[in-house]
Amino acid sequence: EKCPRCRTDESCHPESGKCGKCEPGWSGPRCEQPCADGTYGDACRFLCSPCYRGNCHHLTGRCVCQPGFQGESCN
Repeated sequence: EKCPRCRTDESCHPESGKCGKCEPGWSGPRCEQPCADGTYGDACRFLCSPCYRGNCHHLTGRCVCQPGFQGESCN
């Protein structure tokens, strides 16, 4: 399967596997890479701080909180 994470309403190039847009939480030409550390969601445009070490789940934004913070977004 060449385009497993292309956004459903976007076309996938049949030969290269490149996507027009990725499903939330994914990036790269073929949407094969999770969002970079510290980002998540649609087009990896959401920041997930103050997460412990800046990491959060690339789909949900849930993170390990720094001391003194709690909740899904550590706020």
